[in-house]
Amino acid sequence: MSQMQFTGFLLMVLLTVKLMSLSVRSVGRDTLNHVRWLMVGCTGLLGLQFLAQMVLGLRTTGHVAQAVALNVACFIPCSAMMSLAILYLLREWRVTWLDRWIGLFAWIPALVLLYIGLSTDGHPLTAKEMQVSWPQIGSTMFFAALQLYYFIRHMYEMRQMHRALDGYFDRDAYGMLRWMRMSIILLALMALFAPVVIFSNSLPLALYGLFTLCGFFYFVDSFGLYVVSSSANRVMEADQNAKKEEEVAAEMTDKLSDDSETKQRIKHAVERWIECGGYLKSGMNMPSVASEIGIPQYQLTSWLRQQNCKYSEWMTSLRIEEAKRVIVSHPDWSNESVAEHCGFSDRTYFQKKFKEKTGMTPADYMSLHQ
Repeated sequence: MSQMQFTGFLLMVLLTVKLMSLSVRSVGRDTLNHVRWLMVGCTGLLGLQFLAQMVLGLRTTGHVAQAVALNVACFIPCSAMMSLAILYLLREWRVTWLDRWIGLFAWIPALVLLYIGLSTDGHPLTAKEMQVSWPQIGSTMFFAALQLYYFIRHMYEMRQMHRALDGYFDRDAYGMLRWMRMSIILLALMALFAPVVIFSNSLPLALYGLFTLCGFFYFVDSFGLYVVSSSANRVMEADQNAKKEEEVAAEMTDKLSDDSETKQRIKHAVERWIECGGYLKSGMNMPSVASEIGIPQYQLTSWLRQQNCKYSEWMTSLRIEEAKRVIVSHPDWSNESVAEHCGFSDRTYFQKKFKEKTGMTPADYMSLHQ
C-alpha cells in the first residue's frame, strides 16, 4: 500500500509541475489559465493526501477510519476543482454561482460528519481499530451527490457545445471534445465506486487507487495537448459565435416567420449560392458562408432553424448529393478525388458520411447505378 501511495505522490508532483510549466503563450486566454490553476489545486491537494497517507501509515497501522476521513476530506475539493475546470472549458459563460460554490457546500457538511464519526463513543481521534461509522458513510454520499450534480451539468453543457460546433463548422468537430467526454465519465465512475471501495483495505482499494491515478494522468495530459493544439481556439470560436447568435437568432426566427418577403430573399440568395457550388469549398464556417451568400449570419441561422437543420448537417447533405452525382457521371474517379471535389476534408470522413446518408458505400452506390 505504501508503494501505491508513494507512486501517487510522485505522479501528482509531476503532473503539478507539468501544469505549472505550461507556457503563458500556450495557455493563452484567461479561461485556459484559470482551468490550469484549478487543475494545479487538484493535483497538489491529491499529492498532499498521498504524502500524508504514506507518512502516517494510517491503513497499515489499522487506523482505517482516519484514513477514510482523510480520503473523503481531500476527494471532495479535488473532484469539485476538476469538475469545475471541465465546466469552464465547455461553456465558460454559462458557469453559475452554484457551479462555483457547490463543492464548498458539499465539503463543509462532509467534514462535520467526518468529525462526528471519528469522535463517537468517546474514542480519541487517534484511536486504533475504530469502526467506520454511519457519519463517515454519509460523508461519502456528499461526494457522490456532488459528482452527480456535476455529471448532469457536464452532459447538458456537452450537448450545448455540440450544438455550437454544429452551428459553426461544416463537418463534425466532436473529436476535439472527446477527451472532455472521457474525463466526465471517469470522474463519475470515481464518485460511483468511492463510497464502497475506500472502506476496503485490500485489493479493491489498490485497484481503485490505480484507476484514480490513471484517470488524473489522463485529465492533465489531455489538457496539456489540448491547449497547445488548435482545438482550444477552434472550440472558443464556436462557443463565442454561439454566444453572439443565441439571443439574436432566437428573436429573429420569430420575426422571419412573419416576413415572407425576407424569407423569399434569403431563399433565393441561398439557391444562387448552391447553384454556384459555394458549398464545394472545404473548411467553410458559418460566418464565411453567410458572407458569401450575402446575408447576415443571424438570417442564415434563422433560415436553417426554420428548415429544422443544423449548419454542419446542411453542408454535408449538399456535398453528399453532389458526390452521388459525381460517382454516377465519373465512375473512374477515386474516392479521394470525389471527396476533394465535393469539399470533404478527407476520404475517410467522406466515406463515413456517405454511408450514414445513403446506407451504402460509394462503391456500392456506383455498382447500383451502373
